[in-house]
This record gives sequence, C-alpha cells and structure tokens, in this order.
Amino acid sequence: MTGATVTARALIRRVNRKLKPLNKTVRQMRGKYLAANHGEFYLQDCPTFGEPSNIRYVNLPDLETMARELGALADGETVNA
Repeated sequence: MTGATVTARALIRRVNRKLKPLNKTVRQMRGKYLAANHGEFYLQDCPTFGEPSNIRYVNLPDLETMARELGALADGETVNA
C-alpha cells in the first residue's frame, strides 16, 4: 500500500495553517538566482505593525521535516518536488 503524494504548494498551505497561530508563514522564493543561493522556500515572521520581520531560508527537505514535526504531513505521505 502506497501513501498519498502531496505537492509542494499543498504542503506550504498545510504548514502555513499550522504556523498561523505563531504569526509565521512559509513562502516560495521568487527568482532563479535567489532560489539557487538561498533555497527554494523561506520562513518569515509576520510581526504586528511596527516590528521588524525576520526571515530564515529553508530547503524542501527541511520543509518536509518541519511539516512532519508540525503534524501537517502524515507518515504515509510523500512530497512531490
């Protein structure tokens, strides 16, 4: 029995739903140059008005690990990159 395959876009949405109470979001890097140098995805703090925003760059395998830790990705599911 094989598990379901989840696209990266669907995984980002699942993770963002889990991170919303923490005021954080995962976003996809725009531009090939930035993605090549910093990774395909980044984690951004969404502070309240007037506070600085912090950005942490993550790669897809790290995003998959983060999703499993948050419970956004089940054990039988795989990510289709």
